[in-house]
Amino acid sequence: MKGPLYSTSECPLYAAPCQPFGTALILRKHAAAYRRCTLCGFVQAESPHWLGEAHSEAISSMDVGLMHRNLLNATITAAVISTMFRRSQHFIDYGGGH
Repeated sequence: MKGPLYSTSECPLYAAPCQPFGTALILRKHAAAYRRCTLCGFVQAESPHWLGEAHSEAISSMDVGLMHRNLLNATITAAVISTMFRRSQHFIDYGGGH
């Protein structure tokens, strides 16, 4: 990938402004800056140029527990959301992969 799929100055969900949120080191070598939506709190990376490299070997044919871990994480996530937040709130897994 050669940059963001959408503008990092605006939230892809609400088109609201985004502000700097933090930085991280990705794959132990790529500096990443993050922005957070002022309306909904969605956090996105600016220009995630490392995505191709990050996903090139993300899933090994030898990893027989991949789907099991994803289903377990889905159960845990649902439990956290139902315990910590009101039922009237909405959540979205935007670009979360498996």
